[in-house]
Amino acid sequence: MKKTKIIIALSTVFLISACKKEQNINKADTGTPEKMMDSVTLKDTSKIFDSVTMKYSSQLLVFPTLKDKKLLDSIYFNEKGITDYSKSGLQKLLKDIKNKDYKFVKEDSKTTDIYYPQVWEINSRMKAQFDNNDYLHIQYYKSAFVGSAHGKYDYSERVFDLKNNKKMELSDITSISKDQLSKILYKISIKMIKVLQIKIFLYIRFL
Repeated sequence: MKKTKIIIALSTVFLISACKKEQNINKADTGTPEKMMDSVTLKDTSKIFDSVTMKYSSQLLVFPTLKDKKLLDSIYFNEKGITDYSKSGLQKLLKDIKNKDYKFVKEDSKTTDIYYPQVWEINSRMKAQFDNNDYLHIQYYKSAFVGSAHGKYDYSERVFDLKNNKKMELSDITSISKDQLSKILYKISIKMIKVLQIKIFLYIRFL
C-alpha cells in the first residue's frame, strides 16, 4: 500500500495533469503528529489602483522538526535564498513575497487602461497530501487574476523521503520509464472515463 501511494504521487509529479481536483486528507490518517507540521498564512485586501482592489491570500507549511537544509531547500524550492525556516521566518517570507507580487503587478499594469472597478486576486498554497512512513507528499498551487482575459495557474507536486532527506525521483521506486508509465496511466484513465460515462448514462436513463 505504501509503495502504491508513492507511485501514484510521483506519477502526478512527472505527468502534467489537467485534473486539479483538491483532495482533503483526514488528520487521523496522517502519520506525523499535528505538532510536527504547522502553517503560516497571510491575507490582505488593498487598493492598488483607483479602480482595482487586490485580494491576496498565501499559505506555507512549516516543519519545525526538519533540520536538513538541503531537504528544506527542496521543499521550498519556489523561493530561493531562505535562511530562516522557523514559523516567524516563513511568516516574514510571506510578507516579502506579497510585497514583490504587488510591486510586479503595479509595474506590469501601470499602463493598462482600466475603465471600471475590478477585483484582482492572487492565491498560493502548500498542502500536504499525505505524510506516512517517512514519506511526505506536498502539493503546490498558485493562481492569479490581474486584469487579463484569463487567469494564470501554476501547479506541481513533490514527494520527499524524510528518512534520507531527499526529494523522491521516479527512478527511486520503479525501473519503468516516464514514457512507459505515461502510456499505462493514459490507458487506465480512458477506461475510468468510459466507466464513468456508462454510470452517468444509466443514472440518467433510469431517473
